Amino acid sequence: MSISDIQYQQQAIDIFQQALAHERLSHAYILAGPRGVGKSSTAMEFAKILLCDNPIEKNNIIDSCGVCSSCKLVDAQTHPDLHPVYKELITLIPGKKEHKAIDLGIDVIRTALIEKVALKPYLKKGKVFIVYQADRMTRAAQNAILKTLEEPPARTYLFLITEQVSTLLPTIRSRAQTLKFELLPQKFVYDKLIENGTDDKQAEFLSKFAPGQLGTVLELLRLDAYDINRRIADELAHIRAADVDDFAQWLINEAKLLASRLAEIQSEQFEAKSSESELNRTALKLMLTMVSAFYRDAIRYKLDFDKDTLINSEYMEFVEWLAERYNLDELGLKIKLIGESQDRINANVNQNLLITDVLYRII
Repeated sequence: MSISDIQYQQQAIDIFQQALAHERLSHAYILAGPRGVGKSSTAMEFAKILLCDNPIEKNNIIDSCGVCSSCKLVDAQTHPDLHPVYKELITLIPGKKEHKAIDLGIDVIRTALIEKVALKPYLKKGKVFIVYQADRMTRAAQNAILKTLEEPPARTYLFLITEQVSTLLPTIRSRAQTLKFELLPQKFVYDKLIENGTDDKQAEFLSKFAPGQLGTVLELLRLDAYDINRRIADELAHIRAADVDDFAQWLINEAKLLASRLAEIQSEQFEAKSSESELNRTALKLMLTMVSAFYRDAIRYKLDFDKDTLINSEYMEFVEWLAERYNLDELGLKIKLIGESQDRINANVNQNLLITDVLYRII
C-alpha cells in the first residue's frame, strides 16, 4: 500500500504533502474524523514516508519507495522507530497486568511515548509515534504530553488519531495541526464491497449500516453482520413477550462470538488491541445498534423517506408493520431506551439483566 491508495481524503493528504515538500512539517498532527474512513491507514503511510530510506516523487506526490528495508519493516509492523501507543499497553506495565484499559492513561503515555521520545532513533531517519484513540487520553495523560509537543526532539513526529477532536485539550490542539477526514461516498464503499465479491444485498445493507466508513464496513463483512441482522429481523418480527429471555441470551452469546472474531481481526492489524471486556462491550453495542436500526427505518418510512435509503429495505414488510403499529413518539422512545442501554454497557452492570430489560421494554 502507498499514500496514493488513500482515496477521498485529499485535503488531509495535500496539507501533509505541501508541508513535506517545503520542509515545514509539523511535529504533531491530529487526524480527526469518523471511524473507518482511513485515519489509521493514512497515519501509517505518513509514517512510512517519514521513515523511508529513499522516498520517491511521482505526479507531484512524495511517497515511500515501498522496497527499502525501512518500508518493509513498517509493513511488517516491526520498525524499531515506529511506536504505536494505545490504552491496552497498560497491561504490559509491571503491576498493571489485570488493569482494565478503559482510558488511555498517564502510565502508558509516560512509558510508551515520553520515555521513548528522548531516545535516539535506531535507524537514523527519525521516530514516529501513532497515538490511537487519542480522545480516550485522560486529562493527566494529555497534560503529560504537552512538554513533548512544546519541545520535541528533531525528527520526532506524533500522529494523534481521534474521532472526537473536541475531547483534546485546547493546549494540545494549538500545538498540533489538525487534518480533517470525511465520510467516504456510499457508492465508493458499495463498489469496494462488490469488488471483494460481496453479493448485492449484503453490500447494500453494509454500505447503509455504516455509511461512508469503508474500514468499519469491511470489518462488519468479516463479522458476518449481514447474517446476524437477518436473524435479528426474524426474531423481532415474530417475538412474543414469552420469548424475550431466549432472544436476550442469543444476543449475548452472539456478541461473545463477535468479540472473539474482533480479537482475531485486531491481531492482524498494527493498531490498538482492545481488552476482552471492551471487545465484548463493543460487540454487544453493535447488536443493539442493529436492533435500533429497524425502529429508525420505521421512522424514516413514516416520514416518507425514499425506501432505497432505508438500512433494512430488504425487510420492508416488517418495517412497514412497525411504522403502522407505533407512532413517532413511541418509535423515538424505543430508540432512546436502546441508546441508554448502550451507554450503560460501559458501566459495571449485569449484561444479561440489562439486555433482557431493554428488550422487554421495547417489545
